Amino acid sequence: MPALGQSRPTFVLCYQPECNQSRYYLGYNRTHTVILQGQEAKLPQQVDTILLEPRDLSIHRLPNIDEKSLDREDSNFVSSIHRIEKLQVGLLRKSELMNLHTKFTDSSILASVKLFWGDTFTVTSQTLAKGTPVKITIERTISGFGNPATENAFYRANFITLFNGQPVKELTFGLTKEPGQEQKDQVSGKDKVVHILQAKVGDTFTVESLMEVKDGVKAGANSHQMLNGADAVQHRIELAAEQSHEACLQSASGQLNSGKC
Repeated sequence: MPALGQSRPTFVLCYQPECNQSRYYLGYNRTHTVILQGQEAKLPQQVDTILLEPRDLSIHRLPNIDEKSLDREDSNFVSSIHRIEKLQVGLLRKSELMNLHTKFTDSSILASVKLFWGDTFTVTSQTLAKGTPVKITIERTISGFGNPATENAFYRANFITLFNGQPVKELTFGLTKEPGQEQKDQVSGKDKVVHILQAKVGDTFTVESLMEVKDGVKAGANSHQMLNGADAVQHRIELAAEQSHEACLQSASGQLNSGKC
């Protein structure tokens, strides 16, 4: 774990130059690709959308996030909808629904979603001297579901948490659902993990969280395939209980404050 200090490190997931002057942010990106009878219909590739210090810290159902449908009115219909249910510092949640009905071979839908946030934290105290050690508890919880993987559907999810720009192994989680004997239907690891961060009064540090999901459906001739699911990741970041009455952990966004502030 990198040493903490008073100088805030640069955000990693927020790579725009303006991020160096920002104390917190929200970000997202969506992509869709539809292939029908070997021909691709793809939305233009977009760069990450990053909101620097947004006033609305709880963004619900951002409208028209790369919704893609194609109806040729000849027994071929494709629909791919991914919704951002919640995007805020500390909580990410999305859902998806894919339908593919085709009479052609070599047809598929591929999609991905990326949701992420970053915040800056400072430890202060009116009674403890600067440099006094404190413990900060990081609790990360994941939840979600996806329809069972088949030879026509796949689903991959990754969750990472970064402190001062470095991923923390204990808070990194990956899930792959694919057909075969090794398939795991839901979670191949723990859904809730607690990590203890050692810090001191006067420290400033950053926390970032990323949830990235890639999924897809393919269909053979004269078939109908569907995939639906949802995912969420939530973080609780707070001072250890025994120090919460002596110190303050303050996040720049104000979403994750704890202790005596």
